[in-house]
Amino acid sequence: MGGALAGATTVYSSTDENGNVRYVGITDDLEARARAHLRQKGIIIEPIAGLQGISREDARSVEQVLIEYYGLGKNSGSLINKINSISSKNQIYADSLKRGVDILKKLNMMILGNDKIRRCFLDRDFEGICIFSVCHQEFPDGGDD
Repeated sequence: MGGALAGATTVYSSTDENGNVRYVGITDDLEARARAHLRQKGIIIEPIAGLQGISREDARSVEQVLIEYYGLGKNSGSLINKINSISSKNQIYADSLKRGVDILKKLNMMILGNDKIRRCFLDRDFEGICIFSVCHQEFPDGGDD
């Protein structure tokens, strides 16, 4: 699957004063979105390195992987996001997570084991994959938690 396809979309995040990711999103106009988030939510957003100028489909895939990893606040996660980018009931959900993981791996980002993502891959006969850390920490390949 390789890297992200070219496009106009950026994946961004907002962190709190302790560096914890509190919001993830996508936009085609980062400056306008940054102003809106600051005005409406009081948060500052920053683009995630390597995830600018990609296709909207790829951006949604990556965004959903990040939402699954950090979790929506309403589901005891850390994000203030209100909704998923892609519903788990959507027929493209599993393939989109796989695509998002592939993009993050290509950027040498890893996500530590997330049971929901892992189950989705195993249910679809994908290889077990450990992915991501927004802070780009290095973890051993194939490490679980």
